[in-house]
Amino acid sequence: MDFRKNRVFVLAAALTGAEDDGAKKESFTMKTPPPPTFTEIAQTGEKGELSSGTIQVYPLAKPRIPIKVATEGEQINSMKELTAKAIIGEVLRMSWRDFLPTVTLVFVAGFFAQALNLGGTFFLALIQVHEVEVVAATFVVAVQAWKFLCQFLVRIATFKNAYIGDKEQDGTIEKENDNMDDKYGKIKPKYAYRVLKQGLALYKSILVIDLRRTLSIAWNGIITIPIPYLGIMRCLDLALCVPVRIFEGKQGGENLKRSTELMLGRKILLLKTFFYLSAIASSVVGLIIGLFALLVPSLATILLPPVGADPASLGGAAQGLVTGTAFERVWDVGTVTERSATILLLMIAVMLSFFFTLGFRQLIYVFHREVANRWTPPPPPPPRKLPEWAKKLKKKVEFWKKDDEIGK
Repeated sequence: MDFRKNRVFVLAAALTGAEDDGAKKESFTMKTPPPPTFTEIAQTGEKGELSSGTIQVYPLAKPRIPIKVATEGEQINSMKELTAKAIIGEVLRMSWRDFLPTVTLVFVAGFFAQALNLGGTFFLALIQVHEVEVVAATFVVAVQAWKFLCQFLVRIATFKNAYIGDKEQDGTIEKENDNMDDKYGKIKPKYAYRVLKQGLALYKSILVIDLRRTLSIAWNGIITIPIPYLGIMRCLDLALCVPVRIFEGKQGGENLKRSTELMLGRKILLLKTFFYLSAIASSVVGLIIGLFALLVPSLATILLPPVGADPASLGGAAQGLVTGTAFERVWDVGTVTERSATILLLMIAVMLSFFFTLGFRQLIYVFHREVANRWTPPPPPPPRKLPEWAKKLKKKVEFWKKDDEIGK
């Protein structure tokens, strides 16, 4: 039974007063189901989702950055309520809260991606068709498409995971029954698999939105007028397209239009916040590298070429850091201390990559949540009055109409 319809029925019966209190209490106890859990929300859409045909919408969570309430005679500019400092603080808080669940999402998605890769390779080798060029090429394309889908589902699940965390803090949805007393419930692979599976209902529409957004940015910043500024502004206009699809259900041109509406007057704020977060991330990376260089100074001489080396050596060293050959050199000729420091450095790099990626996605989620809760429709434009010469011209053109029918 639809929970929303039951709420309307309960409210209507309470207002009419057609039955006595005892009968109503018994009726409501029989007909009103208990609030659905998150599992029921994901499967049936009874609470937390609104259905419009096949489109699922997740209602907005409450804002965490306080909204100022205007007193009598006071006017508050909602665009000045949000500051980069407040947004960064909220992004860091949510990134810390959702870090371990996001790592679980990545590992579960990676497991399924590698399962097809390794399992398919073994199967093709078992039936001895892995050396056939057509079969091998088709398999490579299928594996890459599957990996792309898994990465795409992680992207969607990151937004939904943040949303569920906010809703649990708001008290508007209950935790799962099997995790009621387990604070580590979101780190379980079962939970991650369920959230990733829910993204299958959204990935097609979000993929289309990404394509339209890319074409719009390219059209405005490259094809029509090749000015990078226009492309950057258009990119900021369409920065909220994905959360608009997930939490407001708008698709196609309406999605792009809605994102542009929300970003009106806030593009510089988002750009400034992005640069501040990038500066924080760069500072953390520089601090960690400097700390390792201070504690294990010989590690840098193995990973990097000496000072004054030719550009070819510098390029090879940089390529070795990316491909991993530089770390293999540490393992071949380095001491136990250098090997241990390298392993620790790689572990920290992986953790920071997870955290930074999550932080920039949380930035989009937080920005949409705070802006959408503050957004008000703009006032209608004032009626346009035609000048006298335009009125006379219009009167002559519409000669068959009476004077009172012609707009003044």
